[in-house]
Amino acid sequence: MPSNYSRSGGLDSRIIEDGDTGFSKYNDRFRPDQLDPGTLAYSQNGRMEINGEWRLRKGIDVFSSPVVSPSNALTLPFYVYEDVDSTSVSDPDGSGKITITFGSDHSFVNNTLAFVSGITGLSPTFEDRNYIITVVDSTNISITITGATGTAGGTATVGAPRIEDNIITRIFGSLYYSDPNTANDNYVFLATNSKVDFIDLSDGSTGSIGYPNGRTLSGQVEMLQAFNKVFIFEEGKVPLVWKGGDLQPEVATFTWDAATDNYNVETLPVDYFEEVETGDYTQPVRLGDNGNNTVISDNVVTVDSTDHGLNVGNEIVVVDAGGSQLEEGEEYVVASIPDDDTFTFYAEKDNDSSHNSHFTKKVSVSGGYAHMPAPRFATYHNRRLWMPWEYVPTSAGGYDPHTDNDGNQIRDELIASDILDHDTYDQIFNQFRVNAGKADRIVGMLSFSDNQLIVFNRNSIHLILKPDRAAGVTDLRNYSTQLLTSEVGCSARRSIVQIGPNIFFLSDSGVYGVGFQDLYNLRGNQVPLSEPIQGTINRINRDAADKAIGLYFNNRYYLAVPLDDSPVNNAIIVFNFLNGGWESLDTIPAEILPLGTVFDIENMFVGGDGDDRAIYIVNETGALHKLEARENGKDNLITFIGQAGPVEYDIQGVARTRQYTMRDLNRKKFRELELHLESNSNNAVDIDISGIFENPDATTDIGSIFSVTGSILSANEDISLRTRTGNQRAYGMQVEIKNTQGEPRLRAAKISAIVDFRSTISAD
Repeated sequence: MPSNYSRSGGLDSRIIEDGDTGFSKYNDRFRPDQLDPGTLAYSQNGRMEINGEWRLRKGIDVFSSPVVSPSNALTLPFYVYEDVDSTSVSDPDGSGKITITFGSDHSFVNNTLAFVSGITGLSPTFEDRNYIITVVDSTNISITITGATGTAGGTATVGAPRIEDNIITRIFGSLYYSDPNTANDNYVFLATNSKVDFIDLSDGSTGSIGYPNGRTLSGQVEMLQAFNKVFIFEEGKVPLVWKGGDLQPEVATFTWDAATDNYNVETLPVDYFEEVETGDYTQPVRLGDNGNNTVISDNVVTVDSTDHGLNVGNEIVVVDAGGSQLEEGEEYVVASIPDDDTFTFYAEKDNDSSHNSHFTKKVSVSGGYAHMPAPRFATYHNRRLWMPWEYVPTSAGGYDPHTDNDGNQIRDELIASDILDHDTYDQIFNQFRVNAGKADRIVGMLSFSDNQLIVFNRNSIHLILKPDRAAGVTDLRNYSTQLLTSEVGCSARRSIVQIGPNIFFLSDSGVYGVGFQDLYNLRGNQVPLSEPIQGTINRINRDAADKAIGLYFNNRYYLAVPLDDSPVNNAIIVFNFLNGGWESLDTIPAEILPLGTVFDIENMFVGGDGDDRAIYIVNETGALHKLEARENGKDNLITFIGQAGPVEYDIQGVARTRQYTMRDLNRKKFRELELHLESNSNNAVDIDISGIFENPDATTDIGSIFSVTGSILSANEDISLRTRTGNQRAYGMQVEIKNTQGEPRLRAAKISAIVDFRSTISAD
């Protein structure tokens, strides 16, 4: 009997085979029996290299966790205790320990937080707040107040911990910062409610920068580096600016003072964040000292002007030539600032000296200048800050909503700063209304080139175009706006990424990846780039989709998204440009983490140099993690503020093949499975193998490397694993592997079967 037949006779059953010799992408939109060879039906926490193998992604590792809260901070997880009154309270002993006694068994858990109130007679006066409790026995607990003395009285009430003011409970924003004055200094800024912590990526050292007295953050913020400064934008509130300085580790030490219920700054930072100017804008003053203040030499004009307050790039106007070759009304750009009392600019004039000329910064020719609005975010483009114009400064120093004639707040208008001046905004000639008259707010902007700013609205995309050469472009009057499409918009500002001539962004229809020229032809019926993984896209929580974040690194587009009911980004989908397809859905399931916690992605960015150049992830708990940094099949994570140290978790990797039908619609009897597997050079490997059958539907446990061979796969080895599938009858079969040890690599899969029920006579 030929070897490729199961039996001989009139209705010979030939053994048929199907399989893949490599894998390049996954597709969860089509039925698994419709997929092309080399396409997986599902890939979780995997990567597909150009050699065609699927491998487990490398693990995430903690890089730094500088954000800490005092010991009485309410952090996850915590216990919601019922209030229990004491029967007695002991006097503090020499260490300040106080024992609280109850009339019956309590339910408190050792070394947890509880809110304690009602104790009297102590010095200093007892504070009603959260304390770490120690369980003495079933009816007694203790708390410790260092330095406490006196005779304890009153009735202690012990119950659930409470959120207290000035406790750091999360990160409100973050930024990758590169020091413009050094070659390799790269930092991560973490904005908490009471200060900004920073981490030096070169050595992991940390420090802090404070806020102005009395200023805290209370909600989500955006951070931006521009003009060698760092800005913090909190919608509707006065923006903060740090004007740069020498970031030295440990420049500030913040300690919790229980007596004042606040932080004490033991070592002041060199520089603090400041609030930007608000209130009425003072028009530019006359510049130029009295006397012979202007000298022209080799086309360089040097002007003496005490405390001029100018910056390089500021525009100035000649208001009084003073007998020099300059002409009144001429506009120039400041070229250098030799000192606080001198500035220079270039002018094609003959050498001249000893003239009393006067200048001003450019004066608004319309409704007057204004200080910075209070935007949700801003974008640096063409030496200006561009931002949504949704709030206007008031004379009292605050902000009011920017409204139309009917009193509705405007959400589709932009305003741009003066060149290299974050504090000056022309309210008429430097503003643009995009898609006026429609409910279509601004979501984000992309500085595509020096001449082109792309504005992404919620339901449309626009272009602001600078003329190549035109007079008077400094006030933006000659800029133009164009509607690119009104059928597709952007749902997440931070998902917008430029990769060469292509632009990627998340919309309601999925992820679009289009060339700039394609934007002119983009319509709602164009197939999005994410069409092959529509099953994953459908899981995105639409109420939190605006938090999605995209970036490009190592020939891949990474997009962090909130899946299912998550209010935060809890997964990353990865597009591989070399393979031309989506290769993984990266997740850390909440069920393996401590109760009530999640590994969220507040921000991510590419940073570092050399071997340290990688994707860094910031989560709301204040930890900085490095993506794809470990090779042992485990993630090393911090998931809540106050965690004593990182904890290792097994990476939950899954590779599910397409459905193997042998290109035959008949029912088959599946006989054998062959997998080509490999381990890395550092770790041994084992996997669980399952068979997923359709018509009739069934899932069977096929085994593992250990159960088939009697041992796991050693490090730096490969194997051709052959095993029986149980003779399951079905129309098609998928193979699913899950890692249980190490970093497995799947190189090929093959299934053999015979066609079943081939008789032309009905079976009774």
